[in-house]
Amino acid sequence: MSIRIAIAPGDRVVPWINQCYPGWPVKPLKYITKINNRSLGEDTASDFEINYIDISSVASNGQQNPAETIAFGDAPSRARRIVASGDVIISTVRTYLKAISYIENANDNLICSTGFAVITSGPRVHPKFLLYWVRSEWFVNEIMARSVGVSYPAINAIEIGNLPFPAIPVDEQKAIADFLDRETAGIDELIAKKKKLIELLQERRTALISRAITKGLNPDAPMRDSGIEWLGEIPAHWEIKRADALLRQSGKPAYIEEMADKEVFHYSIPIIQETGDGQIEDGTNIDSNKTLIAEPVLLVSKLNPRKNTIIIAFPNEKITVCSGEFVPLAPINCNLKYAEHVYKSEYVRQLLSSSVQSATRSHQRVSPDLIRKIWLAWPSLEEQQAIADFLDQETARIDNLVGRTNQAIEKLQEYRAALITAAVTGKIDVRGEIVRYE
Repeated sequence: MSIRIAIAPGDRVVPWINQCYPGWPVKPLKYITKINNRSLGEDTASDFEINYIDISSVASNGQQNPAETIAFGDAPSRARRIVASGDVIISTVRTYLKAISYIENANDNLICSTGFAVITSGPRVHPKFLLYWVRSEWFVNEIMARSVGVSYPAINAIEIGNLPFPAIPVDEQKAIADFLDRETAGIDELIAKKKKLIELLQERRTALISRAITKGLNPDAPMRDSGIEWLGEIPAHWEIKRADALLRQSGKPAYIEEMADKEVFHYSIPIIQETGDGQIEDGTNIDSNKTLIAEPVLLVSKLNPRKNTIIIAFPNEKITVCSGEFVPLAPINCNLKYAEHVYKSEYVRQLLSSSVQSATRSHQRVSPDLIRKIWLAWPSLEEQQAIADFLDQETARIDNLVGRTNQAIEKLQEYRAALITAAVTGKIDVRGEIVRYE
């Protein structure tokens, strides 16, 4: 059975709305809600205190960070939209972020960015059903499909107003919303437990590395004071040496003309953070400030040390380079895998983070000298190898469990999204029915 769709005049057809429950009436949102109907004027007193929500305050799952309390005169020019309890806010910029949220209890003077469309339910719309409808996969995909722009896709609030809404009786909307409240709460609880498990596993991983690189593997080894506060006691037979006694800076500048028209294996910070490795790129498109890699090296990033971008890099059959933001360290008399675990440890991360040279949050850098000249505890090469092998094995087990837990979270999130879409489109009858999940 085909549905007769009441779309906004001149708007394009939305074919997927035919997949809703047969007989459900459909209205454009703008006919049954109010969109962006309240804003602060330019005559607002500069000392007027507002609680501000920006795009970055809303996560893709709809959770909100606390609003920022700020004087109107100090707020960004986009801090204008007035938000009330029961409103739904939809990001109209960078729509791929899916920043859509429900305002449960609005604080006094709650204001959001003009980068949001604020949807206020009318008498024929249940606010929570509206939330679930606009968070459904079909609706979100329609918003992204209508967005304009590549790097900064955006949609006009008028377009959102033209999108369809199933104008079923409010009591039916409420029944569906109540069902989804119950079911998504159960799913969210499972997700939260799995995320807590990941936190505990990561803490276990950190503690495991920290103990191994400061105490070794033999719990009965005689200990002595290292003389370094963050190291504390170390095995008596270990040596305290500066890193540059065992690791030397390697590499030489890579020139653009040497890479032109060639494939280059590039270790870049964003790719390593995304994939854990480098990648082949067209050398013509690689900018300057690169370092040639001609031997196995430990790459330690000078940029944002809290992110811990550290990797062992190997020369490829192609020209191999790394970002100039790395300090490449080659072994003199140490095991590179052991050195990698040491530099990835929480101890070293905190030491480097406490010595950043720039104040901006996104571009904090640490001195290459500090990276090269950290005082560390070094066991023999044989013991370094044993510790590295132990940590490789144990951290791999933890990482595998974290990976499987993340996969379980993804499946729960996919199920959650599918359940919402199925309920708000009438594909499942939720009257008195409880959906079971594991």
